[in-house]
Amino acid sequence: MGGQDLYAALGFKTYAAFHRSQQRQALGVHVFKLPGRRGWFALTVDIATWLMKQSNIQS
Repeated sequence: MGGQDLYAALGFKTYAAFHRSQQRQALGVHVFKLPGRRGWFALTVDIATWLMKQSNIQS
């Protein structure tokens, strides 16, 4: 998953907010670059796991 789908899934309204959090290493999921592609990517399973953990914290 990448681009707008990635930062929206993590709850960021803008790429700038995502980028600031990523620079602080505060995303909560591992993000990576792909050769020949622009932007950051994360495994969908990592995002799903993070979301499940967040829902348990909020409950």
